[in-house]
Amino acid sequence: MACVHGAGTVVGAGEESTHGTAVARSVWWDVSSASGETQANLIDAPRLFDPLFAVESFSDAETTQLTLSGDVHYEGLGMLWKHSLGAVSTTGAGPYDHEYTCTLNLPAGLTLEVLQGSATNSRIYEGCVVASLDLSWQQGQAMQWTATLDCETRNEAAAGTPSTPTYSPVLTGHLNSTSQLTWNSAAYAIESFSLTLNNNLDTARRELDSKFRKQPCRAGRPTVEVTITRDYNDQDAFIDGQQDGTQADMVLTLDPSASTKLIIKLANAKVVSTSMPKSGAGRLVETVVLRGYADASEEALTITVTNNQASGTA
Repeated sequence: MACVHGAGTVVGAGEESTHGTAVARSVWWDVSSASGETQANLIDAPRLFDPLFAVESFSDAETTQLTLSGDVHYEGLGMLWKHSLGAVSTTGAGPYDHEYTCTLNLPAGLTLEVLQGSATNSRIYEGCVVASLDLSWQQGQAMQWTATLDCETRNEAAAGTPSTPTYSPVLTGHLNSTSQLTWNSAAYAIESFSLTLNNNLDTARRELDSKFRKQPCRAGRPTVEVTITRDYNDQDAFIDGQQDGTQADMVLTLDPSASTKLIIKLANAKVVSTSMPKSGAGRLVETVVLRGYADASEEALTITVTNNQASGTA
């Protein structure tokens, strides 16, 4: 029996209009990892007549999670950004500016098809909602995205025919004179950057008519935090800001060309923690954690992508 290999794995995505009702996949993502798991909650029958081990059980709930990771591109990830934050508005006539903003209710969901390398079948995940989004970036690698999705169902189907994933060159991993991170009106050179958006979803909505969960809604307020590391150079702005309770926008801008740009804005960011462990005679590296907050005019996180795609979900 021939082995099935992961080479050639690709993920197709389509926007559902009704949660959990599968739709055709309209975009395809190249990924570096794809991991899905379905767990059945088996209830053993409480019968004293049975032998030592239970004889019967039934499944009262199934839980499916899918975790995907890949390189951040300037194109091809619009659907991911929208379903992670909530909404998108597009302006311009080419290049186009796509602004992704957070909303109280997330979109209905995604149908995702994981075409499993050389396998002849795909796994189809329906009713997928982004529970959390992580971005990570450090020297020696492109920026990476990781999305954890809570899915209603998972099925098997004959492998679809994917289109070639649409993407521009990956992020270069360099900040230059026009690409930088700013906070409280000052620019900073950084060694690493990570962002964690927790959508704080209630994924345990179940009714007696089905073992599958209902469309998740917010269990409480979402949170978003950014962690950076940098060479310490006697700039105590973050420590002072933490002590003073300073709130200021943190903005990371990557703009290698006029038609290619990524802006991550953490609004009204406060310093949660600063640390600078010292264990030798080498250079000092500071780690700073910032948390975003909303105000009357905007939510805590906005992602703006400039590219040549007219659609904000392409």
